[in-house]
Amino acid sequence: MMDHKPLFVLDIPDEYKFMDPELIDELDSKVSEILDREANT
Repeated sequence: MMDHKPLFVLDIPDEYKFMDPELIDELDSKVSEILDREANT
């Protein structure tokens, strides 16, 4: 299923509660960086 698909490590520590606003901000930031980088390649 994961053959030939990129795997991205977000490097976010597991110290947040479910749907923690800080976690959502962190995810948004990290994923946006990856999507922007992938769109420019």
